Amino acid sequence: MTVFRPKIHEHLRKLPPSHAALAWLAGRYGRAGSPGTSGAAAAAMTLRNKGRKPAQPILALPGQEVADSVPTAASPAISQTRSRPSRRRVIMVIDGSSEVHALAESQLGDPNTDVYHANSCNEGSLRLNDCAPDLILVDYQLLDFDALELLQRRSSGARARSPSVIVLTGPDNHTHSLDFEPGAIDFLRKPFGAAELRARVCAVLQTQELLSGLEYQAAHDRLTGMLNRDGLSPRIDAAIARFLSTPDRHFAVLFLDFDNFKRLNDAYGHDVGDDLLRQVGLRLCAIAHSGNLMQDCNCEPAVARLGGDEFVVLLEELSRPAQAEEVANHLIAALGREYWINGMRIASSLSIGITHGSQRYSSAAELLRDADAAMYEAKAAGRGRYVVFDSPLRQRIEKRARTERELRVAVESQQLSLVYQPIISLDSGRLVGLESLLRWQHPELGCVAPADFIPIAVDSGLIGPIGDWVLEKACAKFRELQHQMGTNAPDFIAVNISRRQLTDPRLPAKISAALAGSGIAPDCLHLEITESELVTDLNAARDTLREIKQLGVALSVDDFGTGYSSLASLYDFPIDVFKLDRSFIAADITSERGRALMAVTHAVLQLARNIGVRVIAEGVETPQQLAVLQSLRCDMAQGYLLGRPMLAEQLPAWSTTAVVGKVI
Repeated sequence: MTVFRPKIHEHLRKLPPSHAALAWLAGRYGRAGSPGTSGAAAAAMTLRNKGRKPAQPILALPGQEVADSVPTAASPAISQTRSRPSRRRVIMVIDGSSEVHALAESQLGDPNTDVYHANSCNEGSLRLNDCAPDLILVDYQLLDFDALELLQRRSSGARARSPSVIVLTGPDNHTHSLDFEPGAIDFLRKPFGAAELRARVCAVLQTQELLSGLEYQAAHDRLTGMLNRDGLSPRIDAAIARFLSTPDRHFAVLFLDFDNFKRLNDAYGHDVGDDLLRQVGLRLCAIAHSGNLMQDCNCEPAVARLGGDEFVVLLEELSRPAQAEEVANHLIAALGREYWINGMRIASSLSIGITHGSQRYSSAAELLRDADAAMYEAKAAGRGRYVVFDSPLRQRIEKRARTERELRVAVESQQLSLVYQPIISLDSGRLVGLESLLRWQHPELGCVAPADFIPIAVDSGLIGPIGDWVLEKACAKFRELQHQMGTNAPDFIAVNISRRQLTDPRLPAKISAALAGSGIAPDCLHLEITESELVTDLNAARDTLREIKQLGVALSVDDFGTGYSSLASLYDFPIDVFKLDRSFIAADITSERGRALMAVTHAVLQLARNIGVRVIAEGVETPQQLAVLQSLRCDMAQGYLLGRPMLAEQLPAWSTTAVVGKVI
């Protein structure tokens, strides 16, 4: 007789591969059992002994929860959402022998288990949906239809999970002829005794219980007990299918993200962050289950945590699409209220992206992707609000993705170049510096504006290699200009760096390499970083800038006055130059706003003189603006009035014909 190897590992392969225990279990279940022991029983015995703690339950009895085998919640506050609801076990016995039915009733029936009987497969198949069995024992000798057809019929049952099957075979049956793929996982050879029947059934039910526990864990978030991505995605896929067949069954997905979670997590630690997420989950579940979220909807929303501070709400059977926006406003208000954690009141605003069901969606992944994109648009628009994903947003995202792809090609094919804008001394009118500016000459689109591609370079990480190239190119070109222009050469060249570059621990070494490779003196290089990026992470920026300062390089704060920084905090940085944002001189000085900005500019210039910092005014375009800056004794300026950005090869000729001195 051919020994049967059960196909339990086929069930395991259907589970999400991310679950940590599945690989080990699949390997265990894929092995043949020991002689005289079925594969299911061998697997169950292995699980009973694998890593169990002394003096604790091994596996739950049929009808009870798995104890040791399945991880439990870390917080008792969410235990109700974490444990699977228990239910009575149901076993169906399909056999023509009254002795088998009597034995099964006496050995398998107990307060937690109901045993149903059928004398034929036809009779049993009619009762499958009614009793929704967990386990079917079926006689292989029944001739009205074979076991394979029975297993195919049972797939229409009421239970989400197909029942396990034990095939009862006679002494002359050849088990190798059985097709076990549809779900038959074990067999019993007749005649069998009470002990063998009970042991075999217990082994299968225990294994089934463990698999159910693993499926539950794979579909739920460990921290909050809510659905996770794997648990929510089938719900969204089902909603999409219903909508495609019945378009008036509206649904929407809300993608939630807390605006200040990372900062709170960094400030108070991960334990406080985890407690906050648990409380958010509890509050969100309470709102969803209260019935107040959508008054005229009979379908309870599905809520999930995808990871970090990202939560998702699935709204089904909406009476109108705008109902999703009403729910979003309600959640922003309710979840944005304070949380009490470890004696501290903690609050954070909430940004939400909304995606409505549409004919263009065919999977949960597509819908979640667009809801996520809408959420980030809400953050960019000011946070604490919602944004609905629509066609214009889709076009912007597609344009951004296309720009990123083409920018990668541009980096590799040398489509990027540098131009240089003169910086003029307002005291002498002399060319004292250059600011290197990045340009992208697209082969089809022409010159792409820096505002259209530099933010994408920063977000995509391309700013790293681009910034390295700019630093080396600018230093090398400045050295060439020093040789070509002699005494007319500027004193320094300014290079912009992003916050991402500033957080690169290799930045000081890269600067040293660029200086050494070009041969220019360290004080000829000015590094510019915007005020808003500088104050994002003051401590990290302070340490890096001090290390750079030790190289002898000058440091400039670009767009000064736009970052809402504390002047006292800026005093702690080794700053050499403030670059005054163009908005300070753009207003008409005869207007009330213009006079107020001129007073602020005067105060900034006075402060800079007091702390030994020079000031460069940006965006000088009119003689009136220049005259105001001169009257306020500003050190330097740049702008179209004084000199437009130009190629390095144009600078020597420009410096001999420029009218800067006459203008000054």
